[in-house]
Amino acid sequence: RSQAVMCTFLGRSQQMAAFTGNKTQFDMVAQRIWGISKDIETKNWDLYHTTRKGAIRNHFDNAIFEVQTPVGDVWLTKNTSYYNLISDYAMRVRRSTTCTMKELSDPNFSLSTI
Repeated sequence: RSQAVMCTFLGRSQQMAAFTGNKTQFDMVAQRIWGISKDIETKNWDLYHTTRKGAIRNHFDNAIFEVQTPVGDVWLTKNTSYYNLISDYAMRVRRSTTCTMKELSDPNFSLSTI
């Protein structure tokens, strides 16, 4: 969880760097976010594949979470397992590092433009 919180704060830092035009800071923060997201993904994969049958493995496979997924200009609701939830989070956080300074400094945050 601490890594997810860190990604949130770093995302804000990256956006502030975009607003101020600080390319060096923007790139450094993006690199940190990317690294944390890879670590989240790796830990999730390792934990899933090393967990034996039992309560924890059952949670990975059978705990269902309702999530909102951006598609075009709308949010769609879908159900997903814990394993997929964490994998999807890591992928989306990593994907956010490909945003440009122009994209993050633009005040238009409608889904279809991000």
